[in-house]
Amino acid sequence: MKRLYFKCKFLSDVILNAQTANEGTPLTLDYIPGSNFLGLVAANYNDFGSELAYDIFHSGNVRFGDAHLTDGEEKSFKAPLSWFINKGDHIRDRKWLHHALSEEQRMNLLRQSVQLKQVRNGWLTYQGKQIEAEKNFAIKSAYDREKRRNSDGQLFGYKSLTSGLEWIFTVDIMDDKIDDNSLIDVLRDKKSIGRSRSAQYGRIQIDYIKTREQFSVTSGKAFKIADKNYISIYADSRLAFFDKFGQPTLQPVASQFGFDQWKIEWSLCQVTSQIFAPWNRQTNNRLADRVCFDKGSVFILSPLPENKDCKIPSYKGCVGEYKSEGFGQILLNSFFLEFNEQGESTFPVCRSLKNMNLPLDFVISNNKSDKMLKSWISIRETEELTTDFHSENRGSYDEA
Repeated sequence: MKRLYFKCKFLSDVILNAQTANEGTPLTLDYIPGSNFLGLVAANYNDFGSELAYDIFHSGNVRFGDAHLTDGEEKSFKAPLSWFINKGDHIRDRKWLHHALSEEQRMNLLRQSVQLKQVRNGWLTYQGKQIEAEKNFAIKSAYDREKRRNSDGQLFGYKSLTSGLEWIFTVDIMDDKIDDNSLIDVLRDKKSIGRSRSAQYGRIQIDYIKTREQFSVTSGKAFKIADKNYISIYADSRLAFFDKFGQPTLQPVASQFGFDQWKIEWSLCQVTSQIFAPWNRQTNNRLADRVCFDKGSVFILSPLPENKDCKIPSYKGCVGEYKSEGFGQILLNSFFLEFNEQGESTFPVCRSLKNMNLPLDFVISNNKSDKMLKSWISIRETEELTTDFHSENRGSYDEA
């Protein structure tokens, strides 16, 4: 397999709706689905020739990954749904993992007035920096072409991702016969994605990134909870599965993840799901509904009785359906899901603020409240812990 890295920069605000257009407040995605980049390449379908077009679009040998936020160098991942914090605290504070807590530990936390709340949002780099996707909201009115003025009583709200944001995505090529330069030449340039491309939205710049140093964020070893072996599977993208009748299902079995001698412990899992119908601009119609698990879901597997040695098969890193659209990317036993004996996460988190590199004298002189100074001190302390932690265990990153 060959992996190509690309950086995408927003030249204008971009609208990426999370749901089909409807009444009410619009929901915006905080990542770019891989189907957008698949569509950019598919716009040049006739230029590839029949044989190459089949290899790229129909054979399943080319997979366009989702684009995640970047702090300029590192690709981020969504906070796992198995993280829980004390209600009112921040993700930078103490975190507990759902599957690592016993009933006795939960009762002890309640006695300490700790009310656990699930972390459902947030993006972090593999070095522990928290980053956010800034959004804008604008109200537009429909245009009456006959009267050549705004239509009466037709207002629309647009929530968009702000210009200037940078993202990193990958393209995986499974067949060595496919020329990667043909994909690089098509993707690398100024493009348009999302809704309202004919207005002021949707302009992006895609650049090819040369090969990067990598390390694996996954481990092939099982972990133990109360002397019982388990493995964790983190959904780095949306996951879609079909049952034996070819119908979408939200009750997959372990064999669909590639683990035949394991079973899913649903009581320890933390997942969310969604249903949406993607839009195909070429046919001007919607495709079949995608029934899938959300990005950030965590599955916990335990070995079957016949798997006494907890043997883990070769790890492929991509499962399920719609892989060419960015679905199916998973991480096995990721280090950000590690925990101690108390069930607390050992992954340190700090906030990547715009003023984090400012000198201390500037922070003090411009400090109208204690918040900026406290943030500066907290970031410096967490940076030292994060640097020590990753210098001993990690280097750069790799998501598969």
